Amino acid sequence: MKPKRIIVALDNNNLRKTLELVTNLKKEVFAFKVGYEFFFNHGIEGYKKIKNISSKIFLDLKLHDIPNTVQNGILAINKLRPLLTTVHISGGDGMMQATLVKNKYTKILGVSLLTSFDNKQTNKFYNEKKVELLVKKFARIAKHNNLDGLVCSPQEIKMVRKILGK
Repeated sequence: MKPKRIIVALDNNNLRKTLELVTNLKKEVFAFKVGYEFFFNHGIEGYKKIKNISSKIFLDLKLHDIPNTVQNGILAINKLRPLLTTVHISGGDGMMQATLVKNKYTKILGVSLLTSFDNKQTNKFYNEKKVELLVKKFARIAKHNNLDGLVCSPQEIKMVRKILGK
């Protein structure tokens, strides 16, 4: 039997429908992604309701702050015990290193670049003419900082795997 590799996004503000979806799909998928919309609408109580149905949660909050604040955020998130959470690679080496806390349960994924960025935006904000070059750079930085994985666009997976491996 092939391992389940699908993560279902729960980007919804209707708690009843979301819980019904989790109940119906929990045996079919690898995990469920809880992002801003759900988390800010339903908070920790809503999160716990999902956790009671399925323990496999990807808490996608894309942390991006000074190292101490991100470290404290990771320690707080660890109490919720999601499988995965995210930080922006652009937050810098110190911020990524701060996620490597002792007794960490949650794997940390680095967000390479938001998919809303195009070449014009990467040039404007990162002084890099091509999205692909910036994603490659961020992938190397994430690997150097011992993050557990990377979030990127599907079009970038082959390129990123050449840098990071499986």
